[in-house]
Amino acid sequence: MIITNFKRACKSGFDNVCRNKILTLATIIAFVVSLMLISGVFLMNHIFSSFTKEIESKVDLVIYFNLNVSEDQVLNIKDEMMSVTGVQDVLYVSQTEALNNFKEKRGYDQILMRALEELGDNPLSASLNIKVADSKHYNDILSYLENSDFDDQIMNMNMVQNQEVIDNANVLVTSINITYIFLTILFSLIACIVCFNSVRIAIHNRSDEIDIMKLVGASNLFIQGPFLIEGIIYGFFGAIINLIIYLIFMYAMSIKLGAFFGMFGVSSYFFSNFFLFAVINIGVGILFGILSSFFAVSKYLKKSIKHLSWRKS
Repeated sequence: MIITNFKRACKSGFDNVCRNKILTLATIIAFVVSLMLISGVFLMNHIFSSFTKEIESKVDLVIYFNLNVSEDQVLNIKDEMMSVTGVQDVLYVSQTEALNNFKEKRGYDQILMRALEELGDNPLSASLNIKVADSKHYNDILSYLENSDFDDQIMNMNMVQNQEVIDNANVLVTSINITYIFLTILFSLIACIVCFNSVRIAIHNRSDEIDIMKLVGASNLFIQGPFLIEGIIYGFFGAIINLIIYLIFMYAMSIKLGAFFGMFGVSSYFFSNFFLFAVINIGVGILFGILSSFFAVSKYLKKSIKHLSWRKS
């Protein structure tokens, strides 16, 4: 009996989808747009997370020491900094290395080179380039340096400026994520509303049939079955079309914008997580279809019961 009812619901649901081609097309398009935005949230989160990590990896915390600080003192400070929580690595740059690096970068400027020769002594100081494991440790490291015993040996450090860069990047990422989440919720509601209205129209076209089934004692589940199948079809095909669009888009973009996509690993992230990506898309699409169909039919059945009760009285 259950299998028979299920087959009847599937056949009736497919017939409704094929019969209302314009409504079916409009509903599926709404689902595709909604699912594209939901998928975009996952990809954009990965892109901007990679973007933030890329900034953090490029920004070093550089401590410049006074010219009278000896090499042994700087190396001792380096060993001390290696034990500080959040410090991943510390690179020592001597005065000689700093001068050589400066000449390599600015050797084309003859005025500067002559000025260095006239000075005679090396005007550049030794430094420590500190690589931080996570940006959340920046303030802790800054506090440690300000309260350290060697604070008076430090001439300058670029930590505060770098912290501002990373904070601004994090604010940008958060703002973009909030925007995408808002748009996803908005288009998800639109998809559900379109599906809800399309099912209501299908119900209106079959209102006499539904009323007769209610009069002869058909259960709500028996009546709802075909419409739930209809909603599942909308969601499933919307998800499949969305996956095809993303596959084509990711492949094309990996060719056209290979350097950008390679930098943030977008293509590799998408294809390596494609199965999870597909399951989430299909699951969300079907869930939208079931919920919108269920509420549409339930709303009509409540009105129908009241109408039939009034007619009997």
